[in-house]
Amino acid sequence: MDIRTFAKLLNVSESTVSRAFSGKSPVRSETKRRIFQKAAEVGYRPNGHLACNNIPFARDQVVVIHTLAGTQLGLDYMFAEMFEGINAVFQTEQWQVSPHLLFNDIPLLDDFYYDVFKAANIHGIICGCETDLYESLKERLDFWAKPFVLIGNNNPRHDNCVRVDIEAGGRMVGEYFRRIGRRHPAVVLGDYKRECLVDLEQPLSRGKERGFLAGIGLPREEVIWIPGGYSYADGFASCLKLLHTGAPFDCVFCGNDILATGFLAAAHANGIKVPEEVAVFGFDNVEVSQFTIPALSTVDLRRREVGRAAATGLLDIIKHRDNQVNMTLKPQLILRESA
Repeated sequence: MDIRTFAKLLNVSESTVSRAFSGKSPVRSETKRRIFQKAAEVGYRPNGHLACNNIPFARDQVVVIHTLAGTQLGLDYMFAEMFEGINAVFQTEQWQVSPHLLFNDIPLLDDFYYDVFKAANIHGIICGCETDLYESLKERLDFWAKPFVLIGNNNPRHDNCVRVDIEAGGRMVGEYFRRIGRRHPAVVLGDYKRECLVDLEQPLSRGKERGFLAGIGLPREEVIWIPGGYSYADGFASCLKLLHTGAPFDCVFCGNDILATGFLAAAHANGIKVPEEVAVFGFDNVEVSQFTIPALSTVDLRRREVGRAAATGLLDIIKHRDNQVNMTLKPQLILRESA
């Protein structure tokens, strides 16, 4: 099937299909997902000419593979900052950095992308390890002898990896609440019922839980646990769930900043004074967190530094094949008006 026929199936232009696969120009998230889903259904695969156009084979480059579940499309607030850090390192080498989005829950033209990744001018690959695609990709990387670095906390094989100490971040929040005398905490973390996110979110959430309990110095049964989800609406609903319990609380730790912004909105709507009555902390330090009312206290995962560390490590491996990178960065506590 050629691109013209495939585009007609979806009632989109050929250029939209081309841009969706190349990643060079923006395509609406829902349109891109629809294109990828249809391609998987009908077995469409861009031809070799398109592949050459997607990645300019005349230039030295590295590939950054960003993986996520299809249900998270549009909910990933952190990849752009990580990519900035990666790109900054390779710009000094005058190498191109090519991002590729793969979905965990769609068999997304894997063979086409793998054909691209094994090209001679692709000198290395950076990939998130919180993905079901990792084992298959790792097997091919070993076969092609491609240098690689993983980013993430769920590395099953302890290969070259850059990660952030998530548990330390949770501990910082707990220690801070204890320091300011807050002893009736509630914790709002992801709900594990979303099947395609379980393997990704459970280890991260459990690390936050362990760290928080160690930091605040309370047994688990003295903490109110609210299954929160991931979105702004989930955060708003979590505040209402917490109020519905009738239990006293004077501090809240949300598993991510977007949850926390929803929680803050619901707290305001219900007359809860933040931070006077309830101190609120988020996690991730996404840019919107500084613009909430009140501005959100959070844990900074230092995404640009993670990207730079991964890129620097990969560059060392490319230049000196026997080198390895195994690095854990410490998060930073960001204190603002909400706590």
